[in-house]
Amino acid sequence: MKEDLRGFDNHGYPEGWFGIGWSSDFLDGQPVQRRLFGEDIVFYRGASGKLIAMGAYCPHQGAALAVGGKVEGDCIRCPFHGWAWDADGNNADVPYSARGRVGVRNKTWTVEEVADHVFIWNSWRDEGPRWEIPDIDFLQDPQMFWNPVDSTRTWLNARLVPQMVTENIVDFSHIKYVHLAESDSELEKFGAQDHVFSVVLRQVFRTRKGPVVGRDHIEAHGVGINIARMKFLNYEITNLLNVVPVDASHSEMRVTIGIKLPDDLDVPERASDLPGHFQRAIKAHLDSQDQDMPIWENQIYRANVPWAPEEARAGRALRKWAHSLYESYDGKPEVTT
Repeated sequence: MKEDLRGFDNHGYPEGWFGIGWSSDFLDGQPVQRRLFGEDIVFYRGASGKLIAMGAYCPHQGAALAVGGKVEGDCIRCPFHGWAWDADGNNADVPYSARGRVGVRNKTWTVEEVADHVFIWNSWRDEGPRWEIPDIDFLQDPQMFWNPVDSTRTWLNARLVPQMVTENIVDFSHIKYVHLAESDSELEKFGAQDHVFSVVLRQVFRTRKGPVVGRDHIEAHGVGINIARMKFLNYEITNLLNVVPVDASHSEMRVTIGIKLPDDLDVPERASDLPGHFQRAIKAHLDSQDQDMPIWENQIYRANVPWAPEEARAGRALRKWAHSLYESYDGKPEVTT
């Protein structure tokens, strides 16, 4: 097991929804094993079309269900002794037993698919999801261009935890130095409401026509999902950033960039058929995540930050809110403005 990220003071895995890929990553009849939240999980799509997630190893004698396991209806059958497990993790069949089944259960996770994106719920509690997946219907707007090939990017096994990525939404001062903005950015508003932390950020975008002032409206839904809606000039760009823990010090990160096209412009299948300025905008927003990655992967986490006065209130508020998502928290998230 990999060690905890040096200095990080929230232990365990945060509660919430986490994006783990796109629907096309999980094909019919092909079980896939992934390591998330420090556990091995098998994903398979049942005959109903629903994506199912459960413990990767058969509770009988520990065979890996993704290696030779067969999908039958909404069950998966173990390749070792033929035991079958249903979508709820219950033993559905022991083929050589007169009883037919035994009272043993495999661990399961709640999985949902929205706009071709796949999300998994994680919690240390026994109960189901405590809040809904955020609204990402903007990706289904007929004038919104995105596709999994041209406007997404994936980083696997990155040395970071999701909270580090979410802390960026209030870190206005790094934008000038990491993302090479023309001038200082300004945090105009921030606040927490239950599992959502919201930010309004004024920043100066670099364009071929020179610097342009725009605003980011950002929502963190837990520490796993960040949605940033940016408007400047005639551009409307939405950045959907998903980060899911692999273990205590590594995560997978995926970003989807959606760009709203004018009503008089047909939406093509590929970005290469867009006007050049839209292509450049998509690439610039994908590249911005690459600019952050060397920082995240090589830093230690300072639990006690010597904040500058201008950054202290927002930084402390976000960390207090994020702490409420971990098992060690003994209170309720507070509302801040």
